[in-house]
Amino acid sequence: MSKPSVPRHITLATDLSSRSDRAYDRAMALVRAWQARIQIVHAVEAFQYTFWSQGPSWRRSDPVAIAQRKLAREYPDWPAVGASLVVKNGDAYELVTAAARDQASELVVTGIAHDETYGADKLGRMVVELVRNGPAPVLVVKRRGHKPYERIVVASDLSEVSRQAVELALAAFPNAQFTLFHAFDLPYRGLVDDMANIERDMRAAETERARDWLRETIGSRLDPVEVVAEMGPIASNVTKYVADKQIELVVVGSSGRSGLAAALIGSAAVEILEQVDCDVLAVRQQ
Repeated sequence: MSKPSVPRHITLATDLSSRSDRAYDRAMALVRAWQARIQIVHAVEAFQYTFWSQGPSWRRSDPVAIAQRKLAREYPDWPAVGASLVVKNGDAYELVTAAARDQASELVVTGIAHDETYGADKLGRMVVELVRNGPAPVLVVKRRGHKPYERIVVASDLSEVSRQAVELALAAFPNAQFTLFHAFDLPYRGLVDDMANIERDMRAAETERARDWLRETIGSRLDPVEVVAEMGPIASNVTKYVADKQIELVVVGSSGRSGLAAALIGSAAVEILEQVDCDVLAVRQQ
C-alpha cells in the first residue's frame, strides 16, 4: 500500500448555507497551498425541488439553475482557481460520493448541520455517512480558517487505520506541531484497588508503546511529535485536550471494515466529530 501524500484533487460538499462558508474558505486555502484542483458539489434534494417547482406561475423555476446562480453569487472567486461545479437533483451523500469517485478526489471537505456552543454538534446524515463509508478522507470544518493549521492532534488506537491517519496528516501539514493522543483503558477498573498507582504505571507503559508504534510508522520524523497517553474514553479526553491546548485540527481514523470492532472504531470517530470544538480530519481505512 502506497503512503498517503498531499491531496491533489478536492471535493467540496456545500449546502449553500452560511455554515458552509467556513468549509469553502478552508478548502480554497488548501487548494492554493497544495496547488490542488477542486470541484464544488451541491445536491438539490427532494424537499427543495418540491418547494421551487410548485406554486404560482411567477415562482416556478428550475432548482438546479437557482443553486448554480447562488453558487456564482456567493463564491465569486471559484473560477480563479479553476474550480468546477456539480449541481444536480438527488441525495446529498450519494451525489457527493459519486462526484468524488468520478474525479478520483483524495479529500472531501464539508461543514456540519448545526454547531452547539455548550453541547454536541449536529453533524448531519451526509457527514456521518461520508466518515463511515466515503471514498476519501473527510475534512469536517467547524472553525473559520484564518490561518494554516498549526496545532494538530492525531487521536490514535495504534491500529492500521491510525497509521494511515498519521501519515496523511504529516504529509498534508508538514509545518504543524503534532501530538499523538493515545487512549487506553482497564476493564473493570472500578473494582481495582490502588487504581492511582496502576494508572500511573499503565500510562508510562502505554506511552512507551505509542512511541514504539510511532517510530515504526514515521521513523526519523518522530522527534517533533509529542505523545500523550491517557486512561478513559478517547472522545471525552480528546475534547478536553483540544480545549486546554487550543488545538486547531484533530485527525482520527475510521475503519472501513465490517463487524463489531469496525463499528466501535467508527462510533469513536463520530463521537470525536460531535464533541470537539475544532476541525476534524477523518481518515477511513480503504
